[in-house]
Amino acid sequence: MEHRDALLNQTFNARTRTIRELSLEIGLKHGLSTLDVTKLLDTVASLADHRNDIIHGWIHFDEERKVLVFKNKNKPGRRIEATAIDGFNRRLLKCLLAFGSFPTNLLCQIAD
Repeated sequence: MEHRDALLNQTFNARTRTIRELSLEIGLKHGLSTLDVTKLLDTVASLADHRNDIIHGWIHFDEERKVLVFKNKNKPGRRIEATAIDGFNRRLLKCLLAFGSFPTNLLCQIAD
């Protein structure tokens, strides 16, 4: 219970790193490839950053690029084009589908 609470109290990116480390340890112990889960966790972390840029940002006209961008108020140096929302949604759906197939892929590895 104590370990679960410690994980729940971490930030999202810290949880992602912890899950990656645990996956690597389990993979090493049982001789399983963790490449798929590592790639997936990298994608999840990237999506979380983009989500934060959108949620915590405001629409701003970027004079240099001549486009609307979400300017993250917490990280002013980071900007994401407003048109990137569609790509964000596609990446999120792809990630969710990959998470859904992960247990099956893992079981196939174990069976081999």
